[in-house]
Amino acid sequence: MDRKRAYFWLMGCCVALIVLAWTVVKDVSLVAAAVMTVVAAVIPPVASAVANFGVLSGRRKLDFDEVPTWRRGGHEYGGHDDL
Repeated sequence: MDRKRAYFWLMGCCVALIVLAWTVVKDVSLVAAAVMTVVAAVIPPVASAVANFGVLSGRRKLDFDEVPTWRRGGHEYGGHDDL
């Protein structure tokens, strides 16, 4: 299962837990509905970690001190025009 599909299913379970907790389960047990809501609140951070796991693997590490320069008209171009 790829990361996007896992994120989709985790967030779908989160929404389903909240909807079921406060439409069906609250009539049976308020404590069970509250527990389901707490479990649903934990799912989004886990889903985002799953979705972002391995995003930078296989890529070059980003170096933010590195300033890109381009050659334009025979001189260094640092990203702005002196007009």
